[in-house]
Amino acid sequence: MTTRSMYVFNGSTWDEVGYTIAHDVPAGGATGTVLSKSSATDYDAAWVAQSALTVAQSQVTNLTTDLSAKAPLASPTFTGVPAAPTAAVDTSTTQIATTAFTVAQIADDAVLKTVADAAGDLVVGSAADTFGRLALGTDNHVLTVDTAGSGVAKVGWEDPTANPLTTAAMALKVNTATVGNLLTANQASIETDTTGFVGFQNVASMSASTDAALYGSKSLAVTSTGSDDTKIQLSSGLYTYDVPATAGQTYTFSVYVKSAATPRSALAVIVWRDAGGSGISTTTGTAVTTTTSGWTRVLLTGVAPAGTVHAQPVIAIVSSVANEVHYFDGFGFWEGAGGQWALPGTPITNLGFYTDESVGRRLFQWDANNSRWQMTYGETGIRDVASSLETGEGYTTVTNLELRRIGNTVQLQAVTLARGSTGSGDKYFYALPTGFWPDQTVYFRTGISDCFAYVLVSDGKVYIRTASTSDGLTLSWMTTTAWPTTLPGSAVGSIPA
Repeated sequence: MTTRSMYVFNGSTWDEVGYTIAHDVPAGGATGTVLSKSSATDYDAAWVAQSALTVAQSQVTNLTTDLSAKAPLASPTFTGVPAAPTAAVDTSTTQIATTAFTVAQIADDAVLKTVADAAGDLVVGSAADTFGRLALGTDNHVLTVDTAGSGVAKVGWEDPTANPLTTAAMALKVNTATVGNLLTANQASIETDTTGFVGFQNVASMSASTDAALYGSKSLAVTSTGSDDTKIQLSSGLYTYDVPATAGQTYTFSVYVKSAATPRSALAVIVWRDAGGSGISTTTGTAVTTTTSGWTRVLLTGVAPAGTVHAQPVIAIVSSVANEVHYFDGFGFWEGAGGQWALPGTPITNLGFYTDESVGRRLFQWDANNSRWQMTYGETGIRDVASSLETGEGYTTVTNLELRRIGNTVQLQAVTLARGSTGSGDKYFYALPTGFWPDQTVYFRTGISDCFAYVLVSDGKVYIRTASTSDGLTLSWMTTTAWPTTLPGSAVGSIPA
């Protein structure tokens, strides 16, 4: 036989057909290698490692199905009971916390269950990593701090009414107003210095003085330079308008005044200003006469006009003279009408009405429709005016000459009114002060025969015709005149509550 020959069996012998194989299996090939086509040419093959072969995932049995049953690395959702290594107590890393770790950590920090054993108990740190129990306190008591205490006693329950905050203490706690009074604590009560006030007319000096005080222990003492109106404004600096205001809102400016030696008229003013500090308009109050014996309240309510961004409260002492001293305390500027003064941070009570007792007793209600105060009640009390008997007309003596106004009604009463021999005819015995005049001339028949009394509206004088002596005279009439700014005579008793 010949190498690479092909033979065919003819029935008895093998015949060589002469075919020769032109291509051999390539030589070489290590253990584990496979024969692979090297190109598209026939018989072109080579031995290659199995790891060099690429097989499509679709050609691998169940590969895709098996992979879909596995959890992803990002945000996996586990089912069943997944397990993980248990971290040591106090571990603080991104490691997964197992239930075993959680139980161990709670046991290590178990304070609440063992210390607080009743409803309302508080767990209080008594030292580093040490805790104690503060039992539930009494109703309406508050927690207070005692830094000098020991352990749990550094905090405790306290009755707030047993140790109320002083004005000075409150002033230290509240620097700016968030509720009620829009001024600073020092402006409201002047317990520190004169910060927040500017004297811009006829002011020689200002000081936080202990010579007089309505709230706390100090007031603002202002000394005048000369004969002029003494004015101070509430500000952090001249022409710095630092009291916020909103257009259309009602505001009240309240301040108490006391004169050191000479009573004067006090006048409150609110200057409404725009964002640039320019004045828009001014609301001016009614002058109130101060006293040296007590504090007089000056109250002004106004509505901020369109464009208002700031309000400038001003208080003036009218026609003061050089070296006069006047005291100011209880400053307030707040939203709403009237109300009771309070330090900033405290709601203003009694908004919508106020009581004035500078000339008798008057009650005022805020009329929101007309943006003004409406007096709902007025009472001067009984005033002894016997010292004002008009003797020039022949009257010699009078007993219990008393004058009173309640609302719009005036009452005048005289007992034993004696008239000398100055002749017959109409003679007046009393000239009514302002605020007591009738709206028209009124006539009264007296108890004396052929005698009558009348009040002439043109001069406000009370006349009697003919009679020389009257054992009793009681007159009453209506008036719509403005309430008197001062009261005549002296008070008889007190005004009924």
